[in-house]
Amino acid sequence: MSARTLTGALSLALFAVLCSCGSRAPSQSSGAASGGAGSGLLVKTFSYVDQQGLGGRAMQVLGPAGWIFEGGIQWVLNNPSQPARANFRLRDPDSGRQWELLPAEMFFWTTDRMALAQFPPGSLYLGSEVQPPLGIKDALKKIVLPRRRGEAAGLRLISEAGAPRLAESAQAAAAGATPQGWGYRAEGGRIRIEYTLAGQPFEEEIFGVAQMIQSGPMPGLSGFTTITIWNLDYLVACRAPKGRLDGSAAVFELITRSFRVDKQWYARYQQLVQYLTQNQIRQIQNIGELSRRLSRTQEEISDMIMEGYERCQQTYDRIAENFSRATRGVDAYGVPNEDYPV
Repeated sequence: MSARTLTGALSLALFAVLCSCGSRAPSQSSGAASGGAGSGLLVKTFSYVDQQGLGGRAMQVLGPAGWIFEGGIQWVLNNPSQPARANFRLRDPDSGRQWELLPAEMFFWTTDRMALAQFPPGSLYLGSEVQPPLGIKDALKKIVLPRRRGEAAGLRLISEAGAPRLAESAQAAAAGATPQGWGYRAEGGRIRIEYTLAGQPFEEEIFGVAQMIQSGPMPGLSGFTTITIWNLDYLVACRAPKGRLDGSAAVFELITRSFRVDKQWYARYQQLVQYLTQNQIRQIQNIGELSRRLSRTQEEISDMIMEGYERCQQTYDRIAENFSRATRGVDAYGVPNEDYPV
């Protein structure tokens, strides 16, 4: 399978990834399902229990039998819009192949010079890192790589490209949920890298979407200024030994498409976000003019994030139902104890 085919397959599959989540080890079901005679792939269900957070099963995913599930949810309660960040991995201990959901990154920016003097780049404002917005390819290279692959030996960028279908579906998911007077924009992209791990050369492709909402000009002490809230989301990394990445597209697509956030857990998560947001609004009234202006739209922003999450899940479901199984290269099968096909 060519790199272009790998990109297309995984771009469509990425809509199964949760928009903004982040501990005990995951449970692994004893039931296994076959990927069909055509693929000969034996899969099993991996579940993660959020024991240190909201309780109960937070997510589940299908992966090849024999692979190992690692990772968890990190709780960061000082960010009311994104108190949970997920970092999950499924890896093959024999070949070194790995699928990873990387933590989403949230940022804040403003053209208000007085505010930037108080909250310079690199500091935190309302739990979000203060940084100017970047395009997705620059963000993957300048933010994601140093933070998530900074210790890799011989790291080298092989290629970079846009992923417009990812951006289009992210925009569709956010349609109608942007606060009044704010503009929304999304850009999808990918990079391919290679590096050495324990003496073995690997290739890896990292996908992501940069999303931002920007206010219209707002009057303030520094004149008319704007506020930008942006994030890096849908961050999925697929790794394989050098020369085997494109041939592993089917298994990586299977994993991505099967990723599910538990609905009951997410309902509790929404309630927590609303509670934290309301408390944050009450606490930020004394921070300054910028905070007072932002607090007036904070509830709308929180609602936009939550509604966007739900729409992302719905968009994925529509794509999954219509996506050609022949293109995927695997047969249909049911998730054990669930009512949807993969």
